[in-house]
Amino acid sequence: MSTIWHDRGLGLRRRRPNMRDPIGSRFESRTSRRCIAALTAAITFALVAPAPIGAASATHQSRQRSAARCKQTKPLRGTHLPASIRSAADQHGLIGEGVLWATPPAHVGFRPSLTDPSTGVWSTKFAWLRREAGTLTVTGTRLDGPGTFEAGLAPVGSYPATGFLPDTPTFSTGGCWRVIGRLRASKVVLVIKVDGSQRAICADLARQRTTIQEINNPTNDNLEAVIEAALPAHNCPDETPSR
Repeated sequence: MSTIWHDRGLGLRRRRPNMRDPIGSRFESRTSRRCIAALTAAITFALVAPAPIGAASATHQSRQRSAARCKQTKPLRGTHLPASIRSAADQHGLIGEGVLWATPPAHVGFRPSLTDPSTGVWSTKFAWLRREAGTLTVTGTRLDGPGTFEAGLAPVGSYPATGFLPDTPTFSTGGCWRVIGRLRASKVVLVIKVDGSQRAICADLARQRTTIQEINNPTNDNLEAVIEAALPAHNCPDETPSR
């Protein structure tokens, strides 16, 4: 015989088998084993279950998005430009809108530090075309990682309030950068790709050394020494002979 007992906390009536109830004993033992097996399987799965496919590919997808964002801004040329600024554009065209335009940035090259040639920054040159007077602000943000930016605008008052204003921005590291210029209600966005690979760095250093040697001016001797120190510091092959 089995006994009936009351669970006072829940108000339930439960049937508890005794030693003389073999059917109840086998049922309870079998149920316990099943519960233990299910619990063990759940714990094992939680410990060894692989990461979701989406999480495993998140880094790759992020890099793909960064590469897509780094499509460099294309300039407008000829009749695609407003008639009022066509005369100011050369064969390379202009980028912009309203009262603010920019020439396409030139090659972005590596520039070694004068104090530590194993480090450096990347720099380029271009100009802003201001059709109206006002305060021009320039900011830069790296889209695919950390980095710092300096605008490098010409000092206020060194150029007229309208017209072209030179800019030599610097980037702390290679990557995809977004430079934004603002003047009055106009906003110009430049997407600039900075090649920070060793190959690009070495090519820039070799080009600078060649230029210094061709100029052959004693005032560049200090800079030449920096270039000579930067080449081995970046593991560059010696393809350009020293003077």
